[in-house]
Amino acid sequence: MVNAFSKIIVIIVTFNPDLELLRKNIISLSDKNVRVLISDNNSLAKQKLNEMCTEFSDNDLTVLYSNRNNGLAEAQNKGISYAKENGFDYVCFFDQDTIIPNKYANSMLDEFKIAEKKFPDKKIGMLAPNYYDYRIKEFAHFAKLTRNKYEDVKFNGEHFLEVSFVVSSGSVIKVETINKIGLLQEKFFIDQIDTEYSLRLLKNGYSILVTSKVLLKHTIGSRDKKRFLWLTIKPNNHSALRKYYIFRNGTRTVKDYESLFPGFKYLMFKRFVHDILGVLLYESEKREKISAIIKGVKDGRLKIERWK
Repeated sequence: MVNAFSKIIVIIVTFNPDLELLRKNIISLSDKNVRVLISDNNSLAKQKLNEMCTEFSDNDLTVLYSNRNNGLAEAQNKGISYAKENGFDYVCFFDQDTIIPNKYANSMLDEFKIAEKKFPDKKIGMLAPNYYDYRIKEFAHFAKLTRNKYEDVKFNGEHFLEVSFVVSSGSVIKVETINKIGLLQEKFFIDQIDTEYSLRLLKNGYSILVTSKVLLKHTIGSRDKKRFLWLTIKPNNHSALRKYYIFRNGTRTVKDYESLFPGFKYLMFKRFVHDILGVLLYESEKREKISAIIKGVKDGRLKIERWK
């Protein structure tokens, strides 16, 4: 059992990370009642990663190693299991390439508690920060599902926004909430994991909030911003393999939730069209990526149990 005062654990999943950025992020997270856990997916420079981690106290940092890359969700679930076994109350997730501000975890924990007092009638499932995409120099837009479509929302002076989806990086959730709705979908491997989990929270009566008081610098892929006729296209420049997972898991999530949330199907259709336009107009390896997208849609229609 860890220190009884430890309340929040930050899970960072790594795969061949930038060690200097990782070191800076661990230092930024160092704070009272905060434990950082690195869940490593068999990085090539495992020895260098281990050497870097030895710079930190065992009371501040825990490292879990895998002997193969089992995907983002399984690595996160390993961290969640550690949190449960060691008495943590909250879990915060991070990607390895996110730039983390000082004292982040406790700032988010304070915001979570403020939100609970401000909205006593809501079951707050997840709290996320506001995001600033440092590649395209834009603050985040969020989606809020309506009956048959969705609204595009962003901050306009509010403290909190209620939304339908947040990315996992930087988000905070209670361990007791995870106990009620389950772990992350490991068969997804990577991509759409946070989308499916957001919908599962909504399905179970939880609210998802974003706070304007904490800002996180983040980006998606190697995102760029282009103008085509009257449209703004933001190609993500993901690899063909990532395109496969995005479309496979997105198609599966639509099949699982469209009856409960008809607007989600509409949202995903627009996102898929946007991604395909980005590939056709601006991205390299068009043939490979379109083939991966087609295969992803086909496989997404299968039951998860039939996925390899």
